[in-house]
Amino acid sequence: MKYKLLLSVFLGLLSIQYSSGQSVVTLDEAIEEALANNHQIKIQKSALQATAIQADPSKVGLKPIITLNAGYELGWADASIETLSLNPEAPPSEPLELRGWSIDITVAPEISWLLLDGKASRYRLEQLHVGTDLAQLQVQQTIEQTVTEVTFAYL
Repeated sequence: MKYKLLLSVFLGLLSIQYSSGQSVVTLDEAIEEALANNHQIKIQKSALQATAIQADPSKVGLKPIITLNAGYELGWADASIETLSLNPEAPPSEPLELRGWSIDITVAPEISWLLLDGKASRYRLEQLHVGTDLAQLQVQQTIEQTVTEVTFAYL
């Protein structure tokens, strides 16, 4: 009996010590962890970055486009050219031998700039800026919704 009492006290103390190893999570810690693990926020932040990249004046044609095309060609020629004389008294001519390497290098810069489009590019840029603002608001809404849900679950 005495051993059973000592065993139960020992197990009780062990369970108290084991349960005291768990820490209490504060509301701020719970919110921070919920925001760090919310995949919807990560997806919306990625969509916000993609929208912000598209809202660039160079992407909608408001800035000039510069392209540079370059080419290189290396060739070997081996040809023989014979000439025909219409004068029957002329001596026969020796054929002309052409042999050698040929190198062709081409560089072609091109600049294009849309000057008149009825302000369609400016309206498209404004639309992309509005889309960026909307994406920012969606991220903020998801963050606030997550904080609200964690707060209600905590209390």
